[in-house]
Formats: sequence, C-alpha cells, structure tokens
Amino acid sequence: MTANSTLTVAALKALCKEKELSLSGKKAELVNRLLKYGASRKEVGLQPLAEETPEEDDIVEDEEGLLLLEDDEDGAVEAETETEEDEEEILEAEVYEAEMIDDDVIEADVITADIKEKARKDSSERAIVSSASSRLEESVFDWRMSGALILTLVLLGAGAWWWFSLEAEPFTPDPLRHGDRMEFAVTGGRLVATEDYASKVFEWFGSEEDVCALNIAFAGSGSITVSEGGVADISGEMNDDRLGSVSQVGENGYSWLTMEKELLYDLNDVQISQSEKSSQLGCIEMPAVNAKVDIDWTEWIELSSEKSIRSEFGYGLTHPDGHLQGDITTFGLGGFLDSLDSVGLGASMTFAPLQIHEVLGNTMIDENAAGNVSGWSWQVTGSEEFGEETAWKILFRNKDLEENCLGHATIHILATPSSPWAVSQSTDLLITGEDSSDCGTLQEILGDYAMPDGRLEMKMTIEKTNLKRGEHLVDLGYSYDSKPDISSTRPPSSEMQDWHLDRHMPDASTTRSQTLEMAVSCVGNTSDDGDGGAAEDALKEYDAYIWRARDNRSDAGVTEWNLSWLASDDTSGWVKFDVSGTGGSEGNCTYLDSGGHGDEAPDHNRNAIPETPSLGWMETARWLNGEAFPEFSGTTGMAAVNGEWRSDMRLGVLVATTGVELPSTLDFLPLNDAGRVTIDGVRTWEDGDWSHSFSFVADASDGGMVGWSHIRSSD
Repeated sequence: MTANSTLTVAALKALCKEKELSLSGKKAELVNRLLKYGASRKEVGLQPLAEETPEEDDIVEDEEGLLLLEDDEDGAVEAETETEEDEEEILEAEVYEAEMIDDDVIEADVITADIKEKARKDSSERAIVSSASSRLEESVFDWRMSGALILTLVLLGAGAWWWFSLEAEPFTPDPLRHGDRMEFAVTGGRLVATEDYASKVFEWFGSEEDVCALNIAFAGSGSITVSEGGVADISGEMNDDRLGSVSQVGENGYSWLTMEKELLYDLNDVQISQSEKSSQLGCIEMPAVNAKVDIDWTEWIELSSEKSIRSEFGYGLTHPDGHLQGDITTFGLGGFLDSLDSVGLGASMTFAPLQIHEVLGNTMIDENAAGNVSGWSWQVTGSEEFGEETAWKILFRNKDLEENCLGHATIHILATPSSPWAVSQSTDLLITGEDSSDCGTLQEILGDYAMPDGRLEMKMTIEKTNLKRGEHLVDLGYSYDSKPDISSTRPPSSEMQDWHLDRHMPDASTTRSQTLEMAVSCVGNTSDDGDGGAAEDALKEYDAYIWRARDNRSDAGVTEWNLSWLASDDTSGWVKFDVSGTGGSEGNCTYLDSGGHGDEAPDHNRNAIPETPSLGWMETARWLNGEAFPEFSGTTGMAAVNGEWRSDMRLGVLVATTGVELPSTLDFLPLNDAGRVTIDGVRTWEDGDWSHSFSFVADASDGGMVGWSHIRSSD
C-alpha cells in the first residue's frame, strides 16, 4: 500500500516540488502523484512490487472491498475494511506526531525492520544526487573576491574525528519549516590572523592600528531561527498557503514574501591578544584582554526566486578600552555573508549551523552515502550517539583549497532525522598562500590577483542544546499572488537618460538647492579660476566627462562641490567651487581650489557608461521614501528625515569605468566593475560618548539600494 512509504510527508512534498508537482493532499496522494509522473517506488520510499506481499500473512481483497486474511488452515477470516483515505489519515497522523514531539524521535513502527534492512542492502547501488533545488549548488568558485572577503569569517572551527560505528537509521533530510529554532553551545573557538589578514581585520572594524598578528579565543552560545510570520504578512494573498512567510522590502522599495532566517551569537567568553609592529623592535606581543562579542545576522530569502533580497549583519564588541558596534545592511547581493561563498561552498556555511537539506537535497543519508557539491566532497563516516538519538557522522572537505595548496577546510557534522540542521558541527579552516609555490594551477586561478601575506586560521564547535520544530513547510520555488511585477520595479523608460552627449550624470534634484548642473556651470564662470581653467579646457572636449562628484551642504545656503573630470587622453583633475543661489553666474560661483589626479584616476571609457535616471528621480521615488526604508529616511533616519537629506550627509556620484575605491566601510561590496554608476553618501557625527559613521551605496542604473553601514564606538 502506498501509505507504507518510509519518507515523511515533508520529504514527499519536497520531491513533488523538485518535480514541479502540486504539494497538496495527504501522504498517499503525494506518493501516488509522484508514481504517476515517473518516480520510482524506491525513490518515494516503497518496497519493490516483488517484495510487497507479506511472508507470513497473505492479504487479498474480495469483490466488495473486504480484507481476507489467509493465516490458518481453517479458512479466511473476514475483516472489516476502513476506506483507503481513513487509513492514510491515520498513518499520516502517526508520522506527523512522531516528527513533532519534543525530542523529534521517529517511532520504530514508521519504518519496518524489513524496509530498513532493504534500504541498507540497496544503498550501495543508489546514485547519490543532490537536489536541483539546492541554492548552494549555484555557488561559483571565484578566488578574485576572496582576498578582501575572507577576513570576515570570524567564526569557524574544527573538532575530533568520530571513529565509532553504531546503528543509525537511513533518512532523507527534512526541509525547513517556518518556526524552526535550534539553540546551541559554542566551544573551542579560535581565530588566528597574521600579517595582511590581521591588518585587514582591524581595518574592517575601523581601527588604524598596525598589527603583526591577532589571536582570539572564544566560547558562548547561539541560536538559529526560521521566523514564523503572521496573517498580516500575507494580506495580499488569496489564501493562507503562504502562512508563515515574512513580508520584507527589497532594494527598490517593494515588498516581497520571504523566508526570514536569523543567526545569533552571544560570545561571552572572549580573550583577545595581538602583536603590534615596532620600527625598532619588530613585532611586540601585547597583554591579552577579555571581551564580549555579540553577532546578529538576519537574511531574507525571496520565496519564488530563492535568492537573498536583504541581509542585516550586526555586531557588538565590549572590551576594556571601550565599545564598538556596527550594522551592515545589503540588498540583492546574496547577503553579506553569502558573498563569502566566492571561495566555494562553505565560507558562509561554516559560519552557521549547516542546513542539511539545503546542501544535500533529497539524498538518502545512510552508511554508504557520499558525493560532491560546489567544490566540496562529502561522505558518511559512521554513526554516533547524540542524546537519545543515533546520528550519522558526515565529513565535508574543500577540494579547491587542498588541490591548490592554499590551506584546508573541513567540516564534521552529526545529522539526525529530527533536526533540519546539524546537531553537532566542528569546522577547521586554514587559508595561506605560503605553500602554493609548487602548485601550477594557482596563477591560473588568481590571475593578476595575489593572496594576502600571512595566514588565517579559524576553528569552532557548535552543539545543539534545544530544538523546536515549526508547523508550516517553507515552500520555495513557487510564485505567489502578491509578488511585485518585475517591470514595475524598474524606472519608467521616460526617466532613463543616455547622457553620452552631456558632461555629467543628470541631477535635477528638487530636494537640494544647488544641483550638479549648477556646479558644472560654474566651471569657467568665476572671476578667478586659478588652475580650474584646466577643467574648463578639458570639458570643452566632446568625450570628456565628470567621473566623480561630491557635495558638502553643511553650511546653510551654500553647497561645496568637488568635481573630478576625465579627458579622452586619460588626463584627469579636480576643481572645487562654492555654489549659492541658483548658480551659473559669477556672483553665485566661488572658486576654491583645484589640482590633478595623476595616475589615480580611472581609464577613460565613455562608451561603458550606462543609461541612468536622474539623481532627483531616484531621491523622490526610491531613497527618501520613509515608509520603505524607515531606518534610512524615516522620522529618525540615519541619512534623511521626512523626505529631506540631513545637512551633514555628503552625497557623491561615481562613474566606474575601471576599478576604483569605495568608502572603506563599504569596501566589501563588489561595485568597482567597469560600466557602473553608483551614488554614495557618508555622514559622521557625535552623540554623547559615542562617535558615529554612516555610509550608503546605491545603484544609479535603477536607483536600487545596494547597502549601508552604521558604525559607532565609545571609549
């Protein structure tokens, strides 16, 4: 009977989703639907037909649908038959109850001994194939981004190899549900960074200290949660099929339905030691200090595309010298930590408890299971007792690091049927280019890029302390009623401007008094241009353009503009003006200073500049909408308040036709590609004992928000 499938309802629904079939119905309906559309009996957890008949009792059915049990010589015993639907409901309820109890232990009567034995015998013949729906299979090994990003892997780890061999039940990883939550302990944490890696870590946290090495030991606790949204989140839906989803605003200010994941770390036992550089004595080891670190990372995965539309990464450091806090929000970049997957699957995976179904899909986990996924090999190495369950031991190894002599990365996990995450996870990462001289393929991977000097070593072990399962399955890969029309998120075609014939990006702001147009009109229109005449001569050339412009509106009624120009022969310079009134006349333009960029300017490439809407349109339609981005431009917004920029927010336009520098607080964003136009802003201020720095970047091709950061410190 189809109700004897060894797979859970959640696993059967995951198979239906993979094959683009309906997810509705009871367990038997799901099994029948999969069989109807080509799935094998083995794939849906059924015994082969030849072995379905019981060995001791023969079951037959008469014409009236009554079961006849032929179990003795006296004849058939007539049994009253329940309908197939009732029987399926009972079995499904039994399985569901087994999944939802506190310890989530699968009852022994769900999978018979015969089926378990058959699963073990057939495991060597089974092809191990990861689910095509796994988001992580899309990762691309790209070492060009790794140098600047790898430093943010502040929590990784390793642990002992498990050599025990116990009996664990084969199972298919269970997909996530809205409301899932696992709490865990963090032990054995260690971060060692030397030379360039150490300097980059300090730079990223806003420090200018010149260090040789950094050594951090840490322990504490953490949790990972799939949030459960309410009815208000699905107010635009025709039914409650998407109940549990969370509504979230994306880069263009539109709301999407998402799976919200939150990862918290409370590292209350941290010891930090460092070695500082001395011009006379070399590296001097400084006394160790005790500290406390808090990390809060939340990510929103859009349901239909299965892509991250928003990520918020917050951190706090308390140490004897003061406090350091920061928040980084990114949009549409796969998430702040997901960008770490440029070094292959696992850079972000090692930071958080591994979500088994996301990595292995519907692969049956048993004693012979093994495979490869996105540069990592994995294999089951045995089993081990974990609490009241027996867990499979799985080892992941990063082949790319090892084959290119750049270090190693291993992840040891324990996996149980009751938890969607690894219940124990130990990771060990070492990245260094010191042993790469004999690897012939290294230069092919890195090209003109070089690995930083020094090494980065990180270890950590996490272990489940509590688990709570949700009710509603996270249903990824399907559309929904309230999904925004993609075309409506783009600027109207009437707003797009090809400014190849102009000298600068169009501004036309209605919120700022002195626009970029007014500043450019001041070139050659003052009584004393000084060396600014070079800018006037250059901008007379047809192909010359403004590649960088920044304003300063801190003085009421006056805007200081710093304009950087670029000629077709790659000569470049800058000129500063104070612009007042309506600009454009000698009385409203005051020359301040000018100079040349030398070799620091990008290469001239006007043809690479894309169409953009005006800066004014993006202000009103995208960024200054306090309802869409309240933390950015609401009543207490960091950048603007109630539709008006804060006066100390300095705005800038950047035309990137080659690699150029972003503000240091946003240098992790991959926005220095050729043919990009971005808008950025920087604001600094003091508030009591706290010093604040806020930066943002937006994509000028459509006004989409790329990300912002807010860093604050106190002594």
